[in-house]
Amino acid sequence: MRGLGGITDVLDQVLGLIGVEVAAWTIPAVLVLVFIALIPWIRKNHRTNEARELVRRIASEERVDRAQLQTETLSTVADHPLGLVVVADEAIRLGLHPLARLATDRLASFHGYRQDLRRLQALLDGRPRVHIEGAQAAIERLLAQGLLGAARHRLEDAQQHWPDEPGLHELQRRIEE
Repeated sequence: MRGLGGITDVLDQVLGLIGVEVAAWTIPAVLVLVFIALIPWIRKNHRTNEARELVRRIASEERVDRAQLQTETLSTVADHPLGLVVVADEAIRLGLHPLARLATDRLASFHGYRQDLRRLQALLDGRPRVHIEGAQAAIERLLAQGLLGAARHRLEDAQQHWPDEPGLHELQRRIEE
């Protein structure tokens, strides 16, 4: 078992220590099968690295077709949510917020990545300054004081952070009356 740089010898010795005897061809065959099983993960990792390099290229080169490179970057990782997270993180880090927004929007179509999605949206939009209850209370105070413009502005800001909040829809109805 001299193949693969002595790995098979070491594995054969370890298995021998625990009392398992295997045929000489078994260990290399298992290693090849493990490598074949890892090929999809290796390909995704390679495509993610390619996309990361494209993001860096978009940020560093002035004479490039940015729209075409953005499309190429996103198509490289379109079916890989972790790749989209990497692209969005790298784009935010390099100040390419439109590309980060596109990657984040595509990430929203995948299930199970809510925490990454919230983190990226917070980096792009900024964290809410208050909780929803505080924002609603502030808007109601402004309405009670007759400051419709300020209430409308505060409501628009709150809807950026909580677009589906029914209480904000009720406040919007009150402002529009």
